[in-house]
Amino acid sequence: MNRSQSQIARWERGDVKPSLETLRELIRACGLELTLRLANYDDSYDEWIEHYLALPVEERIEQAFARAAEVRELEEAAR
Repeated sequence: MNRSQSQIARWERGDVKPSLETLRELIRACGLELTLRLANYDDSYDEWIEHYLALPVEERIEQAFARAAEVRELEEAAR
């Protein structure tokens, strides 16, 4: 990513928010793609998002990998 550890730490702490372009680079570095679309406003996920943002970064990452594994298993089962 060509970003310093201190810059990444500021993002993780929420001191600074990365730009949309930087966010896109971060997502690409993870082998994913950022797609955007307009949708009706829906705050039903806010509580869930706040819950996960309150978790330590390591735990959020572990849970994200666990969810990704579950998705892969479902995709393989559907084939």
